[in-house]
Parts: sequence; structure tokens; C-alpha cells
Amino acid sequence: MKLYNLEPLLYRGAVHVEIRKGMYGHPVSGRLANDKLVQILQKRDFVQSDLIPGLFKHKTRPLCLSLVVCDFGVSYVGKEHANFLTQVLQDNGHTITHDWTGSIFGGMTLKWDFANGTVNMSMPGCVEKAL
Repeated sequence: MKLYNLEPLLYRGAVHVEIRKGMYGHPVSGRLANDKLVQILQKRDFVQSDLIPGLFKHKTRPLCLSLVVCDFGVSYVGKEHANFLTQVLQDNGHTITHDWTGSIFGGMTLKWDFANGTVNMSMPGCVEKAL
């Protein structure tokens, strides 16, 4: 109470707050954020996989994405489709950063070898594995 000077906010013996964005560590914050994201994507013709939670495909565009915590891995044909997804998210209040090289995802570093059809994945403190 003293650290954050909450005394002036007391009402009937309690401090009431409204959370407008995510609250890290709250037991349901991830679920609430996911439910909101699903609603946003469904309105723009994305469908979530029945088998793989967090995997979405657009109904008509060559665009699919995978959500891991707060990172999107996006597969697309034509940058205008990736820009479409960016715009959908920005229009709904999300701040977007891009890694157009595809070298970082979900805490992993990815080194793509398109000629050989492989990717080398590594995580800080872990041994690299080729796929």
C-alpha cells in the first residue's frame, strides 16, 4: 500500500482496479488474450486448427500462422499477405515488430538452408540440432 501509494484509491476497504492489457503471471491472462486473438482473427477469415491449438490458416489467402506465447511464426506467399496480418493486428491495438529473416521464433534461433531444405535450430544454453 505504501510502496505504490494506494491509500487514496481505497473504497470500502479495498482497492479496485481495471486491467486494460495483459497481466503477466495472472492465472487466466494467457487464456483471455488467446480468446481475444481468436475473435479478432475469425472476423478476418482465419480458422484455427481443430488439432493444433495456436495454428491458424486464412480461408482465402496463402497465409498461415503459429502462435507461441506472444510470438507469431508466419508462412505466406507474397509479402502483401503478411502485411495484411500485420494490419489486422495493428488495427486491434497490437504493437508489431518484424523479423523478416525468420531467424528468431519462440526463443529459438533459426538458421535456414533453403537449398538443402533444412533449418538449424538453437536455444541459448542448449545443443544445436539439425532438422
